[in-house]
Amino acid sequence: MTANTQQAARAYEIGRLFEARGVHTVLGGIHATELPQEARQFFRSVAIGEAENTWPDILEDLDRSKLQPFYRSQKPVDFSSLPSPRYDLLNRESYNMVWVQATRGCPHDCSFCVASRIFGKRIKYRSIDRVVEDISVIKSLWKHPNISFADDNLAARKRYSLDLFRELRGLSIRYFLQSDISVAEDDEMLQVLKESGCSMVFIGFETLVEESLKNIDRQGFKYRYLTKYPELIRRIQSMGIGVYGAFMIGFDEDTPESIKVMEDFICSNRLYASQITILTPYPGSRVREDFALENRILDLDWSHYNCTEVTFSPRNFTPPELQQAYNRLHQKVYSPEELGKNARHFIEIFKHADTLHLT
Repeated sequence: MTANTQQAARAYEIGRLFEARGVHTVLGGIHATELPQEARQFFRSVAIGEAENTWPDILEDLDRSKLQPFYRSQKPVDFSSLPSPRYDLLNRESYNMVWVQATRGCPHDCSFCVASRIFGKRIKYRSIDRVVEDISVIKSLWKHPNISFADDNLAARKRYSLDLFRELRGLSIRYFLQSDISVAEDDEMLQVLKESGCSMVFIGFETLVEESLKNIDRQGFKYRYLTKYPELIRRIQSMGIGVYGAFMIGFDEDTPESIKVMEDFICSNRLYASQITILTPYPGSRVREDFALENRILDLDWSHYNCTEVTFSPRNFTPPELQQAYNRLHQKVYSPEELGKNARHFIEIFKHADTLHLT
């Protein structure tokens, strides 16, 4: 099995049940990688780190009835040689979105995230031919697939990204990807994204509070773009590509006033969609380390680590106050009135997207 933190409690329950039946169990994933000793209490073995290097050893030891308690990936995965996933094994009626991965790793090191810690800041690449092969297989199985790239930041390396998107232009697909906001500064990148079928870009804005942005990543990458957010959003969406903005509340610098600023920003910039979450101190993150030192972790029930519940003691709110602020923010941003305004905004964009030019 694999499990993220919010799934860990249920995974442990399932692992315990199968162990009671004498079934060999193995748990992997980000949570098990960060807390292997905890995971080992419920599973026969724990896979730590990237699985491509450990899974063959696990299968070999299982065949010899010598399964070890822990398997740790000792070297970087040769990502370029990975075969295509067995998409044909999926029940196609159960999946309305199909995932593809072209790269692994993220050059940024955000305080709330553990991706770069586990997968590395140096991005690993699959060959573009392999990625195109994945999509061709998906198209042979799904009539009109919704394709989403699982990469943390697919546009982080321009040369590779442009070559990939150019290859996608002739495939007649619609796809969704994750990137940082810098993609909006590159006219060529935006044009190729549009031509290749990109329908939406997921971008982590996180917060609009200067001090919070400075603290999120040590290089200050997000902070440098703060004043440019509205114009860069307009540039992306004017191409007919929706911006799916990710925001968090609960940073130490947050106040009721800053949350109102976030509400106004989301609504006034007419983002195609928004993901609004509560800061969550995941195992392995710098946020959790800081909160633990300050005795601010309130909740150890992993099922509550779902980004919609308060699991720590906020600086400028009580936990119920922060929860109420989150609920109100959701109610406003996703109100029928605001969704209607968004729909009308994009109807106008789509009418003119083919003739608009970046300026």
